[in-house]
Amino acid sequence: ISAAPGNSKVVYSIEAISVNQPDKGTSVSIKNIKAEGASKNDKSLTNAYSDIQVGPAIVDGENYGPGRIRFDLRRLDTKTLQSVQKEVNKVQAEMAEQGLPPEMLTFALQPIITKALPELLKKQPEIEISKLSMVTPEGEIKGNLKISIDNINQAALDNPMMLISAVKAQASVSCPKAIVKSVMADKVRQQVMEDLQV
Repeated sequence: ISAAPGNSKVVYSIEAISVNQPDKGTSVSIKNIKAEGASKNDKSLTNAYSDIQVGPAIVDGENYGPGRIRFDLRRLDTKTLQSVQKEVNKVQAEMAEQGLPPEMLTFALQPIITKALPELLKKQPEIEISKLSMVTPEGEIKGNLKISIDNINQAALDNPMMLISAVKAQASVSCPKAIVKSVMADKVRQQVMEDLQV
């Protein structure tokens, strides 16, 4: 997400990716991968999205695709985002100078995000998976999810536990029965194994 004034957009595509691991019996081939991201902001609010699409894919001999997922972020406080970006850039530079591994970045950013969270929530932001679809051998998986912060007050900002009352979520998922049965069977099998080990 860019917090610089104005608009920004990035688009890239990959014609094909193939991964073969004969020793593990794994083979993956994906074609026509396209990713697009953009952000639009003014002096107060930033909106952004990320859209990823894949064409036909073959996983261990099974045909999948096409598939698509799109994330939308709305009403993020631009000033706070700019401050967070400066802090992130500073931390990344310091880690590079010290030769620290990139995996440590997540831990280093936690206090920055925690500090910025109240300001980010003041503008009642929204996070949405507006498009989710994947064709599988059993059928198509489709869904969407929207999470928003509504009617937030200072008390909720000061106490993260009170934020739960301000969160609104809407979700819809459509999944082939064969996949649901397979997932449930795996869960039951896992639970049985855990019970046997007790």
